[in-house]
Amino acid sequence: MTGRPERLRYITLRQLRMLGIPVERIWRIEMRPDGDTRKSPHFKLETILSIYYEGFSIVEIHDDELEVLMAIRRYLPRTKLYLHSDDEVIELHRL
Repeated sequence: MTGRPERLRYITLRQLRMLGIPVERIWRIEMRPDGDTRKSPHFKLETILSIYYEGFSIVEIHDDELEVLMAIRRYLPRTKLYLHSDDEVIELHRL
């Protein structure tokens, strides 16, 4: 899932491929609908909860915004959360 708008899907997939991520093996990539102006935490929380309520387990989430992870933590307290900052990855429970 990304907060990038749907209109950037092709560019986003190309960038992921350039980073060596095999996007063809990713089952589902959620992108923000074009025209959705909500702040990232609201969009991402709603999207993650929607996936959860479809019956999927949310095992871990990686994001570069602490606010997003804190919002998710309130609803999915057993999910492992990781904050990405520059070249560092921090497990949320360590904060």
